[in-house]
Amino acid sequence: MNSSTTANSFLKPLVFDGTNYPLWKTRMCFIVKVMDERAWQSILTDWTAPKIVDKNGDYIIKPETTWTTEEAQISNFNAKAINAIFSSVDMRMFSPISYCITAKDAWDTLKEHCEGSESVKRTRMRLLNSKFENL
Repeated sequence: MNSSTTANSFLKPLVFDGTNYPLWKTRMCFIVKVMDERAWQSILTDWTAPKIVDKNGDYIIKPETTWTTEEAQISNFNAKAINAIFSSVDMRMFSPISYCITAKDAWDTLKEHCEGSESVKRTRMRLLNSKFENL
């Protein structure tokens, strides 16, 4: 195996099937960072479509054809990250994130689906603590 083959295999994401979420999460973090650090930032900070004020004074989503270069670039970072996430899950895991528009939303949805909410985590910890004490 030559060095370029080795480097490319590091970038190849695991296909997440609902098992071993901690491994998938760690690998995806670095895959997205290597792909583009700003794509990773879009997972951490979220992305929102640019808005403008219409003639009624309401905020509306700015038409993509009028986005500035910077707005288009920021949108592209989100698109890269969400594409990486969508491409690295099987159909069963894609279902809960299929409606997501932002990479952060997809990432957080998978996290909650696999790890549970904070209250679920606390309940699991109490249950484990109780089992441990019973031993």
